[in-house]
Amino acid sequence: MLPVASGVNYDEIAWLRANSPAWRLLRADNAPLVLSFLHQVFVAENVRSISATELAGRLDDELYALNQRTPKGFPKSAKAYLDDWASPESGWLRKYYPDGTDEPHFDATPAVEKALQWIRGLGERDFVGTESRLNTIFDLLRQIVFGTETDPRARIEELSKPRIDSNDIRPAADTDETDPGVLFGQVYVDPGPLRENVRAALGRDSQVGLAALVRASPLSHGVAELVAYLSLRDETFAIVYDEASAEQISWTGPDGRDRTATLPRVTFTRGAGSPGRGAR
Repeated sequence: MLPVASGVNYDEIAWLRANSPAWRLLRADNAPLVLSFLHQVFVAENVRSISATELAGRLDDELYALNQRTPKGFPKSAKAYLDDWASPESGWLRKYYPDGTDEPHFDATPAVEKALQWIRGLGERDFVGTESRLNTIFDLLRQIVFGTETDPRARIEELSKPRIDSNDIRPAADTDETDPGVLFGQVYVDPGPLRENVRAALGRDSQVGLAALVRASPLSHGVAELVAYLSLRDETFAIVYDEASAEQISWTGPDGRDRTATLPRVTFTRGAGSPGRGAR
């Protein structure tokens, strides 16, 4: 037996190659179709569940466009493809019937997100990791100082407004201004409740966006709480940064003013230690 890496040996890799739905997806002949289409629906648009009729209609449009480029490249119907992807042999979609309806619905399985994470890791741009996390934090700081307005006249008006209050943090004069921990050190945000928010959401779904978390549990410490979310570490989930997409996070400051920050799309996904749906 030749160990490949710590905790990963030949037999484990062979078993995963034969049994992992994510590995099976990456090896599939139509993997580009599956991954690009399911990413658009379930990740980019943050859809959790969709009816079979709507999903088949959208896939049918996608197949038509692809077949215009490559005639007969995808000969089967949209429904046939969806049934294939939801079959036990594939395991990329979950097909089920919500309470009170006789129409089937679909949601993506964790295998899809695992395959997408691997694909993202091949790209030159950092999707996940320290650099993306720090870029997001420093962009938050830029928005605090300069605002989000791009029109020069409106920006001058924005800059003339007082921007720092008890929800916006200044570094001490004798500290390193490039250290995010210093910039937010004057407001302590307990990561425990935030971590529980993420775990609870991932107990229901395989992934959840930061924007959805904030809508469900509004921020009480403003940008400092956003940074705390971005700084979470937990064996039960991972944080995915999609720098190709942007979303707005809004909250109300202690002065009653509405605040908005524009971030890359941030998604929390189940990790290997997550109990998953239905765990007690």
